[in-house]
Amino acid sequence: MEDDVLAERVRSRLGVYVSHPHAIQVQASGGAVTLSGPILRREAQALIRHLRHVPGVHDVIDRLERHASTNRTPALQGGVARARRPEILQENWAPGVRLLAGGAGLVLVGAGLSRHKLLAAAGVATLLRAGGVGRARNSQAWS
Repeated sequence: MEDDVLAERVRSRLGVYVSHPHAIQVQASGGAVTLSGPILRREAQALIRHLRHVPGVHDVIDRLERHASTNRTPALQGGVARARRPEILQENWAPGVRLLAGGAGLVLVGAGLSRHKLLAAAGVATLLRAGGVGRARNSQAWS
């Protein structure tokens, strides 16, 4: 894998794990990724742990400057706290999650028809959610 591609792949992950991704410099060479720049102390360890699992990364060289707070560090001003949400809580589900939720919905409907109507209702709601009904969609007006 080319070093530029690997560095971009790592950069794309920064925004998921740190509140100030623009402050971190990324260099890649032969599968070794070097990180430098300021970072909040509480975010550093998780970032490095997750970056080790990026395809193509064989080693992470940590040259990050850890800071306890954003005070007195211009590159750490502003920013947005990042938190990865479980797939099931995201607005758009991946196809595999849709399939699993749809299957679970069918099981609930089947169990609910013979035992409890509440289970059937939960199954129908799960099936509708798995099918994308009831969630916001980007749509264009028909002209």
